[in-house]
Amino acid sequence: MGTRADFYIKKGEKLKQKDWVGSIGWDGFPRGIPTSIRKAKSEKEFREAVKKFAETRDDFTHPSEGWPWPWNNSGITDYGYIFENGKVRHRSFDHNFS
Repeated sequence: MGTRADFYIKKGEKLKQKDWVGSIGWDGFPRGIPTSIRKAKSEKEFREAVKKFAETRDDFTHPSEGWPWPWNNSGITDYGYIFENGKVRHRSFDHNFS
């Protein structure tokens, strides 16, 4: 089984499905995510880094392809990478995404 990860750009107080920019099914743990994503300083930089990362992956799901998991939200996804307020934070499945 893979270590799944979801990528978001948080714009409001709560994380919403519309903020989702993609997911991967394997190697979602922090050391498996490029520094360009983890250290992004702007929304544009984050989006570009995720896009470039997606181009190297067979397991990347874009929002246009629909939600990839059998669960309804990222609450139990292994990791989430969330850009907000000028930095990226990552959360593991045992933390609430609100």
